[in-house]
Amino acid sequence: MRPAAAALGEVELYAPVKRFLEARGYEVKGEVCGCDLVARHIDDRGDEPPVIVELKLRFQLFGRAAPVPGEHYAPQTLPP
Repeated sequence: MRPAAAALGEVELYAPVKRFLEARGYEVKGEVCGCDLVARHIDDRGDEPPVIVELKLRFQLFGRAAPVPGEHYAPQTLPP
């Protein structure tokens, strides 16, 4: 189980990331199918994949031990 402080920190990351993407023409939704943030370009004709973001407080360089939540929804997933 996550500590309460970590959960609150990730929630606080949502608003600035949302503003960043909206300023670039994306429609942003939070908590979609287990993903922290999903964005689609407003003028999307269907040929651009969605942007799926898993918000994290810490950057880790070692290999991932668990699948990224968006892997099942996006054709390309960048490693964390």
